[in-house]
Amino acid sequence: MSAPEASTPRCRSVAARRLACVIVGLLAFAARGGEAAEGERANLQFFENEVRPLLVAHCQECHGEKKQKAGLRLDGRADALRGGETGPALVPGKPDESLLI
Repeated sequence: MSAPEASTPRCRSVAARRLACVIVGLLAFAARGGEAAEGERANLQFFENEVRPLLVAHCQECHGEKKQKAGLRLDGRADALRGGETGPALVPGKPDESLLI
């Protein structure tokens, strides 16, 4: 047997879980409220450099501006918190309650 291809459902599922963990962590930090403007800039830079590219590569085709599978849109924080047909995709600070994970 050969190693699973990057496009197999299992690989996409693992990548989606990793992405979800990163997003939940960011939202948890943001929920605490940044202590200073410098921390907010660092968070924004991290999001733009590390998280947004993952969302674009793995999520926006089905959950972006043009298409929202199951009513879920993940191209904005408010949209992810609102969630889709089954409820909020992310619950800041509560990964066990976040449907994305």
